[in-house]
Amino acid sequence: MQVFVGETEKIARAKAALHNSLVPAEAGVTILSGHLGYDLSKHGLDELIADLKVPGIQGMIDAYKHSSSKNITIREAGMLHGRGVMTPQLVGSPEQVANWMEETMKEVGGDGFLLSPAYLPGSLEEFVELVVPILQKRGLARTEYVENGTLRDNLKALNA
Repeated sequence: MQVFVGETEKIARAKAALHNSLVPAEAGVTILSGHLGYDLSKHGLDELIADLKVPGIQGMIDAYKHSSSKNITIREAGMLHGRGVMTPQLVGSPEQVANWMEETMKEVGGDGFLLSPAYLPGSLEEFVELVVPILQKRGLARTEYVENGTLRDNLKALNA
């Protein structure tokens, strides 16, 4: 997931809005074309994604077909793809982000979350500074690691 966190929800929303506004549709369509192995520039940006007959990786096109209650255009799919390459965005205050993560783990389980930085430098550092302490206080993130240990040692310590 791509996390936009700020001291307040308003700040986090402003960060996400700025990030998302900086993505030109054409750039997103170019990235999506590369990931599909199919040149979408053969089509108009306002053609519906549902009307595409794309050889190869159909799952990605299907995900965009079903990502909205309305039929989205190639332009809209490109904008979504350019913003986060199909990575869901989580936007909120530190408490809201921690609450969502905790609720999600309780509801669906799993091994954790894969964070995709929205911008560098900064987005991962903000997550560590603002959200991780809350998760640690709740006992949901560790506070210590195996001293002089390898990655394997630390991963094994999770199950101990």
